[in-house]
Amino acid sequence: MARKRYSDEDILKLLREIELKLAEGNDVRAACRAVGVSDATYYIYGRLSLCKLFEAASDR
Repeated sequence: MARKRYSDEDILKLLREIELKLAEGNDVRAACRAVGVSDATYYIYGRLSLCKLFEAASDR
């Protein structure tokens, strides 16, 4: 199975969707599965510099 690569904009969108699910009261694992990523991927994305992601998204 090929791995899927997400663009910076896609990562921001996923993080926003997960945050909304968390605000609704879901736990991290359920929120991640609802948007189609693993909880490990969520934590990796959380370690990325959001400033760099926002800069990359605004440049495009």
